[in-house]
Amino acid sequence: MEKEDSRLNLFFDENFGQRIPEALKLTDKDAEIDSTFHRGWSGKRDEEWIQELADEKSDWIILTADWRISRKKGLTDIWKQCNLTTFIFIGGWCHAKSWDRFANTVKIWKKIQNKADNFPKGTVFKVYLTPGQGKIIVWDDV
Repeated sequence: MEKEDSRLNLFFDENFGQRIPEALKLTDKDAEIDSTFHRGWSGKRDEEWIQELADEKSDWIILTADWRISRKKGLTDIWKQCNLTTFIFIGGWCHAKSWDRFANTVKIWKKIQNKADNFPKGTVFKVYLTPGQGKIIVWDDV
């Protein structure tokens, strides 16, 4: 599945922290990286910022460490309607120290890009922290 523009547009929500997206911007000049912190959207309801992203650009890819995002009442409908590819970091990601989150995200960065490029737009992935690597699988029941 070939994209018109190979540049990925990656958006981190506030549950991922402020410094990780900032550091990734420095390490990957081929991707557009933005976040709720950078836009001043901290504390903004998920329904609002997800809709704003979709209205602005339909190829944003969301990265979140909020595993509950897929279960919030009313949000799943908006999320599906917006059809944004999403990577939900769960398990060990939620409890890891900031440096470990960053190091492990960098380790699987190419895997994330590969999945985003090769799966249909709107696919939702679960990302697990596993020893030495991250495991990324499609989340079918969202």
